Amino acid sequence: MQPIVTIAIIFLEFVSLLCSLYITYFIWLRWKNEEGAHDPLKLDLAFVAASLLFVALIFASLWGAHRLSADGTILDAASLLGGSFVVAGFLYGGYLRNRWDDDRIRYAVLLWATLWAVIVFFLFVAWHWRDLKPDESALQVINNAAQILGIVIAAAMIVITNHLNSKQQNATAQHKIYQTLELQSVQLFQWECEHPQFAKMFWFAENPPRDELKRHLLRQYICQTLNLFEMAVRFRRQKIVAPEVFGSWVIWMWEVCRAPVFQKLWGGEGGIWTNYVAEFRRIMTRGIEITSESGNEASQRKAFFKFVGELFDCEDVEHWMDISVQDFRQRK
Repeated sequence: MQPIVTIAIIFLEFVSLLCSLYITYFIWLRWKNEEGAHDPLKLDLAFVAASLLFVALIFASLWGAHRLSADGTILDAASLLGGSFVVAGFLYGGYLRNRWDDDRIRYAVLLWATLWAVIVFFLFVAWHWRDLKPDESALQVINNAAQILGIVIAAAMIVITNHLNSKQQNATAQHKIYQTLELQSVQLFQWECEHPQFAKMFWFAENPPRDELKRHLLRQYICQTLNLFEMAVRFRRQKIVAPEVFGSWVIWMWEVCRAPVFQKLWGGEGGIWTNYVAEFRRIMTRGIEITSESGNEASQRKAFFKFVGELFDCEDVEHWMDISVQDFRQRK
């Protein structure tokens, strides 16, 4: 069976070369940005190093398996191919796959990996039979087993590929959702600049206006801000917003809680609090309570971050102000 084993590895080498050329071609297209459906791949040292390591691992294992099969050590050849398959799989799935995000490249790697696994199976079968000469029925069983194994491996890899694609799509959707939230906050800032009278009534006054229309419009302005806060809280609970980013929203919530006008409009019968979900109510209500406790503004703010951090079981939020100061000092 030794000549057949050598032929099988040569066939794998040939397919590997074709897949490599195919992948290289589409990576080149992406770099040249000749396909408008995708953004061009970014060239960086880590990506180049990982790609070169992947290629070197593949072709070194093929060369070694070829030599081992020619020397008659079939088990060593199978073990080398199997081990390199696992290592290359971790390298590809853990890093390269996110950069080689063209579906045609992924399907090429899928086909390549399937054939690779089938060849490893074939080598183990060849090692098992060694010098024995199986009859036609045994050969038919081996052939059927190889075909079934190839189908099973291909199906499993399709499932894994779809799962990874789904995770990437979810991550992309989450980024878009949070980006929309940030854009809404920018629009709110622009609205403040265009209507400074409401910013003045909210941030620089001690009491809400007595005029009913102005009071109503001020409530609507405050609700615009609180709606963004509530979305940020929900997105953090759903892990769409990263902890360090959520901290930038928590400090904004704290500043709102300290505003005297907000404190008077938030609670009580007919207060703004009735428009929001329970978790967000707890945050803002606790923020107002902390402002009336003893201590300076810094200690109160720290207590507020501690409360929110414990609510989300997140140390990054709890110590967000401390981390920010340390980072600032390091930059200085």
